[in-house]
Amino acid sequence: MRCRTRYAHAPATRYAAPLACVLALSLTTGCDSGGEAAKGGGPPGTATSRATATGTGGCRPAASLHPYRGVGELRAEGTGGLRVWGLVFQETRESGPATFTTRDDYKIVWRVTGTGPLRLTLIGPDGRTRRPERLEAHGDSSYRRPGDEWGSGLRFPTPGCWHIRLTRTTGTADIPVTAVR
Repeated sequence: MRCRTRYAHAPATRYAAPLACVLALSLTTGCDSGGEAAKGGGPPGTATSRATATGTGGCRPAASLHPYRGVGELRAEGTGGLRVWGLVFQETRESGPATFTTRDDYKIVWRVTGTGPLRLTLIGPDGRTRRPERLEAHGDSSYRRPGDEWGSGLRFPTPGCWHIRLTRTTGTADIPVTAVR
């Protein structure tokens, strides 16, 4: 009887250490390169304030365009509770990866929560910053999202991974986008 009891427990103890190791690794390992666990969550397709790698390749992952009344909309959640929405008017697609061409100027209307003035900066594939072609505060409009509204003109002169950084007094959000020729 004793042998059976010992034998019955032997397989469980034999696999306990490897199972504990696998469980510990699965709990401590998160996604890399801006995956959901590394970014701190957020709805799928929503950029967060964590920047992804810059370079001549595309962003991994790039932000997504979401359909909004016939145009594509960018979305982001940043630090300090900052939330951002951006309508991209020149884009022919309503959904999919946020990809822009280097030959076009893009009109984007932003809604940004928080307080204070909006500062918009483009961070290029080489890490250098660039100001928008234009940025102006808007009054009331038919764009129904929380926050204050601004209009911008953006140009991405070189291919690669760009970050649109939007900053207010209360927080900052980055939106990774890919520029192609």
